[in-house]
Amino acid sequence: MRTVCLPLIAILALVPRAVLAQSGPPPASDASQANPAERPTVKTSWIGTVDFGVRGTSANGDAARYERYRDLGDGLFADRVRLSRDRSGWLLGVTADHAGRRDQRYLFEADRPGRFTTWFLWDQIPMLLSSTTRTLFSGVGSGTLEIPDALQAAVQANPAAIAPVVSQFSIQFDTRTQRRIAEGGFRYLPTTALTVEGKVRHTNRDGEIAYGGSFGHSSTVELPAPTEHQLTDADAGAEFVRDPVLLRAGYVGSFFHNDVTALAFDNPFRAVDSAAASARGRVSLAPSSSFNGINGLASVKLPRRSRASAYVSAGVLTDAGDPIMPQTINSVLRTAPLDRQAVEGKARTTGVNLTFVSRPTRSVDVTAGYRQYDYDNRTPAFAMTERVSYDNAVTVLDAPVHTEAFSVTRHTLDGDVKFAPRRGISTGVGFTRLVEDRTHRIFEATTDNTVRVIFDAAGNPWFTVRTKYEHGQRRGAGIDEGERELAAIGEQPGMRHFDIASRDRDRVTILGSATPFASLGINASIAVGKDDYLESEFGLRDNTHRVYAAASTRRRPTVSLWAARTRSSVTMRCRGRVKPTRARSSPIHRETGRPTRPMARIRSCSTPRSRELPARSTCACCTTSAVPGRATTTSPGRWPIGPCRKKSWCRRPCRRRSRCRRHGASCSVRRWTRPTRWRHGCRSAFLIGTSNIASTISRWTWTPTLIWRAARRCSWDTCTGLTRRIPRGFV
Repeated sequence: MRTVCLPLIAILALVPRAVLAQSGPPPASDASQANPAERPTVKTSWIGTVDFGVRGTSANGDAARYERYRDLGDGLFADRVRLSRDRSGWLLGVTADHAGRRDQRYLFEADRPGRFTTWFLWDQIPMLLSSTTRTLFSGVGSGTLEIPDALQAAVQANPAAIAPVVSQFSIQFDTRTQRRIAEGGFRYLPTTALTVEGKVRHTNRDGEIAYGGSFGHSSTVELPAPTEHQLTDADAGAEFVRDPVLLRAGYVGSFFHNDVTALAFDNPFRAVDSAAASARGRVSLAPSSSFNGINGLASVKLPRRSRASAYVSAGVLTDAGDPIMPQTINSVLRTAPLDRQAVEGKARTTGVNLTFVSRPTRSVDVTAGYRQYDYDNRTPAFAMTERVSYDNAVTVLDAPVHTEAFSVTRHTLDGDVKFAPRRGISTGVGFTRLVEDRTHRIFEATTDNTVRVIFDAAGNPWFTVRTKYEHGQRRGAGIDEGERELAAIGEQPGMRHFDIASRDRDRVTILGSATPFASLGINASIAVGKDDYLESEFGLRDNTHRVYAAASTRRRPTVSLWAARTRSSVTMRCRGRVKPTRARSSPIHRETGRPTRPMARIRSCSTPRSRELPARSTCACCTTSAVPGRATTTSPGRWPIGPCRKKSWCRRPCRRRSRCRRHGASCSVRRWTRPTRWRHGCRSAFLIGTSNIASTISRWTWTPTLIWRAARRCSWDTCTGLTRRIPRGFV
């Protein structure tokens, strides 16, 4: 995409005659100068700048990506308009950006200093996903997508004809959405101690987005889902300030409405309904809902340069009573009536925030706080006695299945103490305790304790350094009941959800800046951390991340140069469950009939028969699976990921030999066999029923000035030794 612009700037500096008349002889009477009320009001005209011109473009490749959130069409444009005026004590301002385009923005402000302020904003935000989208469906933009019956019948008779049918009969349209935002507000000061303010913001979004429907695991359909949303946010409050007390009360409201809450679409592979397949499908879209809340704040100034504040809020979240979508759209199937016709969703929220800050001496700062948030979901349970998958067949459940209303309560305690022994140098320690009580999760409650140490060197004209080290431990309670629930629904009892799983975290952050010369500035930041999920047998096991960033700025009176380099690296190790197969020592594989060959060595732990590892052992190189010729252990265990290209990752699980030996285990090397058709070593874990995956994603970004940018991003699949390179320019 090439863009050629011819900008012109017009400076409007219209000086009224009344202003020029002020340069005349002074008034004869001094009394008129002493009384400002008798002075004539000075009126000025609009002054400001207008940036306009002509633009022409030519596109090569994906033009929609070039103007994803903007409008760069050909023709006249007015990119920037700034006007202001002072009239009778009022300050007026008008701002316009991209006038007449899809991304236009207008702002009007009127301010009477010290008394009243008001504004109105009109903003449009386009999003162009594709300008070459094609589909067989008619009715794009509505809640019903249809395909002509003749085309459905032709594809049903010959499924292979779907490609030529789409090529010949599909229609092209733009996949885009448009946001239109209108916002207005005011601020009124009736007295010096009282302030009243209010704001209303209305957002209307329409268009189409990419969506998907399904008629089975191997039959998916891409859909242009309609987007007809209206969101209205209201905020009002009053504030009273009189030393040493500050009081505030407010109201918050949010109202969301969706014109289309369900999308029905034809099946391109079938023309008529049957008990085994449906000619139509239906999916649900976002329902309408509203939120209303009130809040209050009280703050008191205390002796010794201290202040205590308390914030309390309460709210109610309800749905709009939209009907529940029926279980199927297939006219052949007959289902039982629903438990009820509406969701009847309701929830209550409460929040408390207590803060205390103090500076008893010039070298000591103390901060303490407590936060509590409660989300109480009061939606009644919905019982289901039947299930219809993909509108195909009705399955009667042995026992009714009830929905689960998720709720959460968070308690957060913070404390920080900083000490400044000298000017520009400060050090301190902090502690955070987060306790979460959740419903219908594998852990009844989790506790996250974090200790941090900080050191800052600021105020030096040459350099500034800020450092922080954090160590956190998260532990869960009530896992026994959670494991029973996982086993009841057919999932692995050893699975842990990463957001609540037990975890140890260590992280170091360093921020620095240097100014060796008045015209040169250098900034750098480093963040290194690691998360170790101790009890997770499946899923995310550990996570190591590193982020490096550096920037340099060169300033001259007329030229400013800027360059930056950023590198982000994330390494994750996961374990997944695959179909177990018994390890065979026969040289002939029973499925392929081909001879087997020895697989690469895998490090494991063997345990004496007379002694078993205790449950929940943290040994990093023992396994729960039964190893031929070895005792079956009861510890969760971890199998290594080898053979990989990086030996350190292969050997990592058996590094902690001392930990294994404390439980009577010893590290050993065993040989397994696998079919020769398997090319990659990560398949070695297939024989024991588990597989490990380790991946590293790195990104290097160079950004000199604001003109040139290149990106390189690589991903290594370390367990298979494969290397995938994403083309340059992918961000």
